[in-house]
Amino acid sequence: MDNNHGHTVAAWVTTILAIVGSTVASVAFVIANVNVAIIGIIVTVAAPFVGLVLRQLGYGQKAKR
Repeated sequence: MDNNHGHTVAAWVTTILAIVGSTVASVAFVIANVNVAIIGIIVTVAAPFVGLVLRQLGYGQKAKR
């Protein structure tokens, strides 16, 4: 049985994008930089979609049958 449990490229990229995006948005919010905060929010919201695309390209965990 192959149990990756998140140890795939798709999972790592999704997690890293979400962490970086939320960190950038948080810091930009504190220093009152609206443009950078919006960029951070966009990166955070886009992270799951990037993960789905990577999974469809074969970089995610294989579906159980």
